[in-house]
Amino acid sequence: MSPKLNGDQSKDDKKMPKFLIGSQEWCAFPELGIPAILARVDSGARTSSLHAFNIQPIQRQGQPWVSFEVHPLQRNRRLVVCCEAPVHDLRNVKSSSGFAEERYVIQTTFRLWDHEIAIELTLANRDSMGYRMLLGREAMVGRMLVDPALSCHLGEISEVALKQHYQNAHRSSEGLRVGMLKSSGKDYTNDRLIEAIEERGHFVTTMAVSRFFFTTGSNGGQIIQRKRGPLSMLDGLLARWKPTDHAHSIRLLSQYKSLGGATINSVEGEVLCSDTSRLLQGLQAEGIVIWRCGFTSQSCDIGELVARLGGEPCLARIEHTQGGDNRGIPGQQRDFVVLESPHETRQLQIAWQSQSGAIQVVGQAQLTKGRIRVLVIGGKIVASLVQSGDWFGQSEPTLQNAFEPIVLTKDEKKIAIKVAKFLNFAYVAIDFVRSKGEEAELMVSDVESAPDLELFESLTNKDFASLVIFEIERVCDWRTQVPIQQIEP
Repeated sequence: MSPKLNGDQSKDDKKMPKFLIGSQEWCAFPELGIPAILARVDSGARTSSLHAFNIQPIQRQGQPWVSFEVHPLQRNRRLVVCCEAPVHDLRNVKSSSGFAEERYVIQTTFRLWDHEIAIELTLANRDSMGYRMLLGREAMVGRMLVDPALSCHLGEISEVALKQHYQNAHRSSEGLRVGMLKSSGKDYTNDRLIEAIEERGHFVTTMAVSRFFFTTGSNGGQIIQRKRGPLSMLDGLLARWKPTDHAHSIRLLSQYKSLGGATINSVEGEVLCSDTSRLLQGLQAEGIVIWRCGFTSQSCDIGELVARLGGEPCLARIEHTQGGDNRGIPGQQRDFVVLESPHETRQLQIAWQSQSGAIQVVGQAQLTKGRIRVLVIGGKIVASLVQSGDWFGQSEPTLQNAFEPIVLTKDEKKIAIKVAKFLNFAYVAIDFVRSKGEEAELMVSDVESAPDLELFESLTNKDFASLVIFEIERVCDWRTQVPIQQIEP
């Protein structure tokens, strides 16, 4: 082995001969228990970065440490290594996609075949980036020469050798049994969640709401699938139904909870989210600012509601007891109607005479430019986006064109976290609008208990589906990680 090099170069380091590397090289982190990982060599990046997820701050003998998990091999998310390291720093780092985020920085030994270097690593989820490790220029300066035409110049590691390295790192086959209570039809988010469940070594049972019924009684009751009989007990359940299936879905979810099942969102919160008026009333009772709107069950009241809310322009929509999707969720059908004049208000009153459901009217003072959507997973804000322009006039907003990332203030973040805690939701999207005036106030306009991930993942290039599954693992208290053997590359 060559003499160990220090992270801070000395004069002797600069005199040592440099060695040649290619555009990618196999390396190892012995102190983290990672015997082989393929690094992308990038002289354009200052700091090196290691793919990490489920990153959690911990304490060791009163000192700040961080625990995290690593998928060490490309295109393989079943293989997981659990790591811990002292926290060296917290830094704001701008990713290649242009988004800045706070990352943990650790110091550890980096082994590149016969060479060892004390290296700084930022921890970031690199699932979408392909390579699990990025080697930045700070680790290369004065030590290495890069020839982009070369690949694995220092040596290759065969598939057989990789299997030997990680023979004890595979998860136990005894994964969780996770159910997904969903509406019929294809859905991006459902597919992503199912993929993440299986990649974590768990087993998924999809449950179409319309195919299940249940019984109650002194024996506790059962959940039964039509023509297939009682459902075997699950470890955890994800609720992913459409608003049109709210009523029966909540009954099924409540029965599942009564049988001792685990969920990441509370039944009580789901009940509130099924009725916008009750949801907003509950939030207001908690001291959370909501937007000003009115509700009625009769279309003849729309005109007076509009007048009491400041007149046209305004918005109106029906929360149908049956029928189409009406929650105004990006990527799905929206039925907010923009009323620009008294004539349009009268026409709507006539058109909705035979409709059933709660009619919601939003006043003109609420028609601010820029609706904000915040994604909260596990009690943390993982993404916040703003829909610029007159969002209330867009009937079918496109994902990329309608939204862009936004940085919330500290107080605004507290509001979003407070909403999630009030509902006891570990997976939720919250809609806000800002009031007009010099001191714009953030007001809650809606909450989505089963949010779509396509919008957030497409704009941030991050894996949020896995974060949802981590919450299932948390509520199920699931830990099956087996330590790996230390093997030289």
